[in-house]
This record gives sequence, C-alpha cells and structure tokens, in this order.
Amino acid sequence: MSLCKHRNREGECTLWAPRLSDLIGQPATWNGRRVRTGGFLVFESEGDALYVAREDRERYRPDRTVFLRVNDDSRIWRPHKERPNWRMGDVEGTFHAGDRGHMGLYSGAIVGVTRIW
Repeated sequence: MSLCKHRNREGECTLWAPRLSDLIGQPATWNGRRVRTGGFLVFESEGDALYVAREDRERYRPDRTVFLRVNDDSRIWRPHKERPNWRMGDVEGTFHAGDRGHMGLYSGAIVGVTRIW
C-alpha cells in the first residue's frame, strides 16, 4: 500500500500519510515533506503537540511526540483553543525533523498546519 495520499499532475507525491511513530523513528525520511498523520492531540500553552498515544501525554513522553506549529491566523486554531482538546485526531502540515519545538524537547515538528480533524 502506498503512503502517498495526493499526487500532482506530474505524478509526484505532494501529501504523504505515514504513521506518527514512523515520523519519529525515521525523521530524515520525512523531513521537509507534507504529511497527514494521526495521534493524540493536546493544545496547551507552549506545548501544542501530537502524541503517539494518550498514555504518552499522561506520562509526559516528548520522545514520542511532535510539536505542532499552528499559525495564529489559521481558521483551524480557534475552535480547538476554545474547548477541551485531549482527543485522537489527524493533522496535516510539513514535517521538520530539526525543529524540536518548545525548549527542544520534542521529536520534530509539524509546521504550516492546514488541517486538524
């Protein structure tokens, strides 16, 4: 099964769908690629993140987490900041292995987030 979810006219993949554990385990493979992946979403001050599982948040395991950089102007931001958000969900954006998030604690970051659901 292909991990490609969208191709452009030239047939190049423009959106990949790896598991979050694959992003964390193979960061060089996914670095700079646009991805759609799922996990346990948590939005909190200086710690917006996508965890592999709820237990990883409860035990605070940043090694099993990617930081989320969501633009303040994005329409997807406000709905999630205004209600409890500890839930499973999917995120779409560009993975950056070298961006370790707040205080360098995370296993990469998804930046330019365009969708959260």
